[in-house]
Amino acid sequence: MHGLLFSLFKEIIDEVSSEGLAGRIALHVLGEPFLYTRLADAVDYAKRKDLHIVLTTNGSLLNDGIVDDLINSKLDELDISIQTVDEKQHTSGACKVKSFTNL
Repeated sequence: MHGLLFSLFKEIIDEVSSEGLAGRIALHVLGEPFLYTRLADAVDYAKRKDLHIVLTTNGSLLNDGIVDDLINSKLDELDISIQTVDEKQHTSGACKVKSFTNL
């Protein structure tokens, strides 16, 4: 989703909504959704089409501003995928999340 033009995202959402192709959209496949600079706009646009929106993230990029944007966009679900809850394993390089303590 990182390199997706917002105009193309809107076209896809419009088609999904008008054709009744899905009622639930998950934004997470093949990358961290928070790398997409227009994520809050994308969620807001899809919500205005009455779609149920789910984001799955590793949580490494979450901050107060992003959380506020998500609340304002009316995101339905936020799933945080944690590869480990053990700080030793996390810092060994097995996990790619930047900060264990910020999660």
